Amino acid sequence: NNKGAVVYHHKKYLTNENVNDASISINPDNIAVLHWGCHNEVHNRFNGTAVKVERKVYIITGAACSGKTTFARERMLEGDILLDIDDIWQTLSGLPRYIKPNALKPIVFNMRLALKDQIAKGAGTWRNAYIIEGLPLATDRKREAERYKAHNCEIITMEAAREECLNRLYTMP
Repeated sequence: NNKGAVVYHHKKYLTNENVNDASISINPDNIAVLHWGCHNEVHNRFNGTAVKVERKVYIITGAACSGKTTFARERMLEGDILLDIDDIWQTLSGLPRYIKPNALKPIVFNMRLALKDQIAKGAGTWRNAYIIEGLPLATDRKREAERYKAHNCEIITMEAAREECLNRLYTMP
């Protein structure tokens, strides 16, 4: 029973970048004593006892090398989700980013589908999810948006000229 528990809350949140900065991590002026439940509300934790989190899913579409992943990474905050099938391929194969062994294809696609299902269900305490998809057909984009309608889904299409995409491809390591 944590009803009487108190938590030392950092007013300026700790991050990987500032955790070793004593003026933030152990500064008494940056620490507040909060009741356990109040602390959970501040951090939007534990759905039943916390303030409802306003979530948003961004489906970022476009041609290969159009800047989809870069766009998402520039906007993400700590705790957001980035679902990019290229990351899944790279993680599972251990190979460079665009080398995709055919033997792994069923596993990669099933993992992506399982992760998409978890996002659609709202599992976890994330705020924004960025899903990278090609989706050249309007019907596919509409179907995907419908899957995430509970999370205020927005489709963003990256417009890039063919030459720009090819230039990015040839200049990648």
